Amino acid sequence: MISDALLDHFEQQAKACDNLGSPFTARICRLLPALLDDRTATGRRIIEWSNNFRADALALRLTGGLHALALAGADEALKAAYPPNQASDAELT
Repeated sequence: MISDALLDHFEQQAKACDNLGSPFTARICRLLPALLDDRTATGRRIIEWSNNFRADALALRLTGGLHALALAGADEALKAAYPPNQASDAELT
């Protein structure tokens, strides 16, 4: 289960992304918490993070990793969801 502190971290990062002109990353930050659970290694790693979320830039590291996978073409659906393409929230989840 995701802690309130982790949920808050993702929301605060989303607000920062909005304010800095990165609406797509803000969307990802808002959508990710609902997708994270203990069924995947990534989900477990994020949920069990024991350090300072903000100091470790946890949300940005995760969104940056997804962006790197999209740029590398590691997953065609992920690549197709990233700008300049358009994707609905349903397609992103």
